[in-house]
Amino acid sequence: MFDLRNTNPLTPQEVNPNHQSASIVIHSLNFTFPKGMDENNNPYLHYIEDKTNIDIRVKMPPVTTYEDTLKVELSNATPPDMLTTYVPKTFYDLVERGELAPLDELIASYGADLQKYIPEEAWATVRVNGHIYAIPTSNDASGEEVIYVRKDWLDNLNLDIPTTIDEIAHVIHAFTRQDPDRNGKADTYGITWMPHLNQTSPLLGAFGVQFDHWINIDGQLAYANILPGMKEAISFLAALNKEKLVKPFISFSSTRTDWLHHTIVDNNVGMFSGSWDHRILIHDLQRKNGVEAEWIAIDAPIGRNGERSTKALPLVKGYQLVPKNSANKAEVIKLLNFIVEEGRETLDMGFEHQVWQRQGEEIVYDSNENKKAGYRGMYAILANVQNREVYEVSFKKNKALVENLRKAERFAVESEFTSYQTPTMKSQHKQLEQLKDVFDEMISGQASMDEFDRYVNEWKALGGDQITKEVNEWYASNRANKK
Repeated sequence: MFDLRNTNPLTPQEVNPNHQSASIVIHSLNFTFPKGMDENNNPYLHYIEDKTNIDIRVKMPPVTTYEDTLKVELSNATPPDMLTTYVPKTFYDLVERGELAPLDELIASYGADLQKYIPEEAWATVRVNGHIYAIPTSNDASGEEVIYVRKDWLDNLNLDIPTTIDEIAHVIHAFTRQDPDRNGKADTYGITWMPHLNQTSPLLGAFGVQFDHWINIDGQLAYANILPGMKEAISFLAALNKEKLVKPFISFSSTRTDWLHHTIVDNNVGMFSGSWDHRILIHDLQRKNGVEAEWIAIDAPIGRNGERSTKALPLVKGYQLVPKNSANKAEVIKLLNFIVEEGRETLDMGFEHQVWQRQGEEIVYDSNENKKAGYRGMYAILANVQNREVYEVSFKKNKALVENLRKAERFAVESEFTSYQTPTMKSQHKQLEQLKDVFDEMISGQASMDEFDRYVNEWKALGGDQITKEVNEWYASNRANKK
């Protein structure tokens, strides 16, 4: 058995020469390790190795170059046995290039629990031409974004919590113009968001659209980016920016973590849309940086025509890929099969009696130990399935956090098109993506709103009408298959 106190254990081969092995490349997801531990030397990895009889060699590339590193790893004469990606395009490109192993027979032989717990909807996303080419991992929640507002600023200005998009606009103006922090300086902004319409989902939803979604209109799917509602939403955001009510996102790096850090620590923004669980990070940032502020999460605003939505998270969060030249394909499936069932409780919740303990019917966490062992999540996510009871147990006593999650999911809507790409989307992918730059340009004032109509025309010229036809053919077929 492994020893939780042992920071320099014998290798599995030294303990048991019959150990199998597997090399894996995984994403850190920005988790960090306690002092003296790393991705190859920690109690949770030793626990997995002990239970599976597999010697696991972990490589964890830098977050900023992660996807590029995957390409390098695959080009090696001896590739790793498993790679993780959270980018659908990476998965589909590798399948098309023939670089991944079909996993159907391996799953049938070694993946009984994977078959039991992963729903067909998730398997469908990794099945290409009738074969499974990845083990999908799921998001725990169906929604993500909520709007955070400075409650102390609302109180200072005698403002009610906004519930409509017009009330949101009014509060944004007041937070910028009426000295909400009472320091006598014109140094505050009403709101901030990120480039490419990131962190704007609740605002867009008030206009009946979500960026890149396909929407059902009278039984036919239409692309949200070209609809009148999107033009209204962009006009709304552009007007806020023109009046200098928006903290410029150009001052932030491209990562959401840095953006959130500046938003909280600079202490001069009154509203933003963020993840429901940012509540924890907000409090940590305030405590570490001596910032005093009262942030609350509010529901997505109601639009002028009653619309209200946020963008739902997809069911599938990531993909575990097995290169066709992997020497240990079976071991990968055995590893993931262990994580999805036998190892699920420990990897989700932490070690009993160290991170948590039972007190009658209650499960009580040691918050300090839970935080120190948070890195276990990078292993748990490798074969994650939705289990709300286990997922919420670690924070169910934090009523505000539970309510944040409810707010995030309450108005979350999925795109009606849930496949990856149609043939024309794929052939025109680069040009279609480049076209989207005009949205930031319109919002920032670099381009007039007249460019929206030009965007629509150029989208159609690049095959937009054919894409719409292909999407609706998929939609009709998908509905027929569900009957």
